[in-house]
Amino acid sequence: MVSEIADDREIWRNTMPEIAMKYDFLLNSMFALASFHLAYDRPHEAPQHLSAALDYQTIAFKKFRSDLEETMMDDVEAHDALLYCSIILMVLALASSTQPLLKEGMIQNTIIHFELVRGITVVMLRRPECIKEHRLFGKIPDMMRLPKQGYSPRAARAIQILTQMNESRAPVSDEGYSSPGPVEPLPEDRRYLSSKNALWWLEYHFSTCGEIKHRGFVLAWLSLAGDDFIQAIKEGDQISLLAVMWWGVFLNPLGEQYWYGEEFGRDVANEVVEAVKDSSDPNVGELIYLAEQEFREDMARKASEESEPPIEAHEQVIEEKPFWEVDDPDDPNSPMGNAPASVMAYTRKQNSKLFGGSIDRLQVAERLGMTRSPSAGLSE
Repeated sequence: MVSEIADDREIWRNTMPEIAMKYDFLLNSMFALASFHLAYDRPHEAPQHLSAALDYQTIAFKKFRSDLEETMMDDVEAHDALLYCSIILMVLALASSTQPLLKEGMIQNTIIHFELVRGITVVMLRRPECIKEHRLFGKIPDMMRLPKQGYSPRAARAIQILTQMNESRAPVSDEGYSSPGPVEPLPEDRRYLSSKNALWWLEYHFSTCGEIKHRGFVLAWLSLAGDDFIQAIKEGDQISLLAVMWWGVFLNPLGEQYWYGEEFGRDVANEVVEAVKDSSDPNVGELIYLAEQEFREDMARKASEESEPPIEAHEQVIEEKPFWEVDDPDDPNSPMGNAPASVMAYTRKQNSKLFGGSIDRLQVAERLGMTRSPSAGLSE
């Protein structure tokens, strides 16, 4: 759990366990992670530790859901407990990939964890000052102001292909866009916009988070991509799945730093390959080939014990029209950092189910699988 840029060893080793003694959801999530670690370290004892991990995780999920809805938002310690638990729950999504019995359905497993953890966003927005003042984030640089740098030509080519594939399904005009209300299946115009947003963020991560110490920011990609993109993944949208494959490619080196991330990126990518392998689109084949070359390079680098992935310069991909409106990216005072206002507006809109109006506990509860009882309020 310790991060180089956060300098948070003391927090995870002492502060968090002390708080966990007061909150069952945090204590059980900690036990779940410890059990996964034991299963990883002791393969011959893996079945028993894995069983314990899943039991603890189930309890943590249930209590996290309950406390997220009921906790006092002005209770700083409860806020911290929810924050620590949300981070551990995302780590648990990665830890599952270390166990052969749980490798199947990695994408769905990741989405489940992602949707659960997103509930904490409401708590964090209730106390936004905690993000800047909290010891856990005090030394972490602003992701939106990281300097841009070159990245792998293969990744640049992949972004170009994915962008071209997505632009080929763009509506003729904005007049054809459907409303953002819940629709199933997702209309093609909303698939297009969701992929456009997701690809912008993916390329942004490629261009700013190349160093291993910044690679953890990439875990936020699914959240930034938004609800429509998640729905498109669930519906098997090919472009969305291929973007997820390249997310896995970029995450893969994290497994060299943290045991719980070992092979996670490759497992996610392999699952996508299995889903799209029958496609006759030559772009799909090229994207898979490029991804495999990236994995091979990672393996070669790991074998030669290099400490950082190579960062190669590439020429900026020039498109016939702007990928997304750029307002004033060179303005150092922009509150959005490197992101265009149009990207941030879409991202916020996609998260409106969580961010809308005052704190809306009912919406959070519904997202976490709870229902409303006319007489008893919220219940499971």
